[in-house]
Amino acid sequence: MDLKQYIIPAIDDLKKLQPACQTPAPVVFLMKANICNLKAIVQLLHKHHKQVYVHIEFMDGFKPDKEGLKLLKNEYQVDGIVSANAKALVMAQSCNLQVVYRLFLVDSISLKRSQQILLNNDFSTIEVLPAINALKEVKLLQKIFVHSHLIAGGFIRDQALITQIFDCGFQAVDSSDVRVWPTLQPHSAQQHGK
Repeated sequence: MDLKQYIIPAIDDLKKLQPACQTPAPVVFLMKANICNLKAIVQLLHKHHKQVYVHIEFMDGFKPDKEGLKLLKNEYQVDGIVSANAKALVMAQSCNLQVVYRLFLVDSISLKRSQQILLNNDFSTIEVLPAINALKEVKLLQKIFVHSHLIAGGFIRDQALITQIFDCGFQAVDSSDVRVWPTLQPHSAQQHGK
């Protein structure tokens, strides 16, 4: 996944498809779809040169087993999946899908559990939620997950928070808030007069 401090659109409503197509981000996270409309959505996003990563927990009519994941790759042409389910991510990798591991950072136990999962698996991209907790623990996250790309997500609603996230070293953010999508991308220190 190409992560250059992009704001990745997280599409939680199909009305957000067109705005997502207009962003410079090369990737979108699809949170709202079902097996009936997925193919058309993926075709539209691919037409706009977007890689499509689906949140498999939010896919209606889909079962995240080996056959379901093969179907996502071969029939629906999905580029990758986003999930907190390590078993599903491992199966997805065996189907040549890219994966993003969702780490819900709610306490030290969740961090330790995720660290153990990542020691046993090769997930190169991690989405850390919520973003405010990701910011508070950024040094520890960077130390533990030194070989992983970090994405901050959850409750990202303004440019000030995005700037703070990028300044701390995260490679990308994802947000379902359309108001932050058209901000300057890719983000760089020069854009902030530094």
